[in-house]
Amino acid sequence: MCPQERNFVTNKEMQITSTNGNRSCPNNNKSLKYICSYIKYKFDNLFAHGLIFFIPLLTIISVFIILIFSIIYYYTEGTDNYEDALWQTFTRIL
Repeated sequence: MCPQERNFVTNKEMQITSTNGNRSCPNNNKSLKYICSYIKYKFDNLFAHGLIFFIPLLTIISVFIILIFSIIYYYTEGTDNYEDALWQTFTRIL
């Protein structure tokens, strides 16, 4: 909630108006709705392309996750080389 929302009064037509003239809160709400609708639109388009696009995307995401966790495993567990850490992370995730 914006702190400016507390400074509202009603006029004779029963419309809510701002006493301080700050309109940043409604604009933020509109931009949030726009961003959410844009993400939803892109997500729907992703599924509309079918499995030919979706399966490689999941493969890329899986490889990225494996690389990130193998780097973390390599530096925290102290394995001898990165290939062992990569293989152990690969087998644990998949």
